Amino acid sequence: MSQAQVEAARADVQRAEASLRSARSQQVDVELKRRAADAAYAQVEQARAALREAEAKLSYTKIHAPITGVVGSVTTQEGETVAAGLAAPTFITIVDLNRLEVHAFVDETDIGRVLEGQQAVFFVDSYPDQEFIGEVTAIYPKAQMEQNVVEYDVVVTIDDTHGLLKPDMTANVTIMMEAREDVLAVPNAAIRREGGRRVVYVQEGGQFVPKAVDTGLRDASYTEILSGVQAGDMVLTGELQQATDSAD
Repeated sequence: MSQAQVEAARADVQRAEASLRSARSQQVDVELKRRAADAAYAQVEQARAALREAEAKLSYTKIHAPITGVVGSVTTQEGETVAAGLAAPTFITIVDLNRLEVHAFVDETDIGRVLEGQQAVFFVDSYPDQEFIGEVTAIYPKAQMEQNVVEYDVVVTIDDTHGLLKPDMTANVTIMMEAREDVLAVPNAAIRREGGRRVVYVQEGGQFVPKAVDTGLRDASYTEILSGVQAGDMVLTGELQQATDSAD
């Protein structure tokens, strides 16, 4: 082997070593780029997670009404900080004026005859000549004590308020437990209790005399008379002594 061949072989080794170093350098560069790509991908995922969290927090600043209605009251101010707790705070009260409820308190002596589905008629002080119609939709079983009187909360739902009713109005409610037409009735003030029986004072001649009566249905104003008096009889609704003096 000549010196030239040796030199050529040495040159080949040097070139091969250079190629090896270049290949190793490129391999390290590829690994670095792969690691950089992995780090960038992790940053992207972290940024996406932060974006989702920010969007979720932003959604918490928007309050969506669960029903259609009008704003009845607002209890918070712009910029006010509300702390989260076990009891959810009330920000805005929404009222559906087209579907209101009346809470009527019924005495324990009458609650047994009140049933869901019964019709109710009521009036409010703001519109004394306007009759509103509703339906009994719920009867709460828990009694309430008011001035030593046991009462039960009966919910009456009104479907059409004509836009007149407002929340917290006072209503005078009559629940139609039973209805009869063309009956003989007298004002409630005419019914008295004497000797364990119900009597009505009827005018005969120049004085009022007691007549025992059998009664039927009764509402806030009138009591049905089943027997004891006749249509056209003059009955006493005031004090007996005053009526006797007037008759004289």
